[in-house]
Amino acid sequence: MKKRFIAGSLVCVMALTFVMPAMSPVFTIPVMASNVSMVPVDAEIQDPAPFHEVTQIVLRTYNGQLQMRVWGLTSGQWLTDWITITPA
Repeated sequence: MKKRFIAGSLVCVMALTFVMPAMSPVFTIPVMASNVSMVPVDAEIQDPAPFHEVTQIVLRTYNGQLQMRVWGLTSGQWLTDWITITPA
């Protein structure tokens, strides 16, 4: 029984020894780019497209009237005041 336990433990330790280096970020292999392009120093750098604001519409009932307001998730601030929604 002791021999089976020791053999099983040894197999587990050996299996973990082979798995752990692959999961560890210490053993990453650096990769060099094969196609390197050099940009001239006087080349004009263009601004990327501006980020779009991600918004969320918040609804509430105030004094019996339905109102909405737009919250900017990207900027973390209100983008509009409360707007009363009238039925058509």
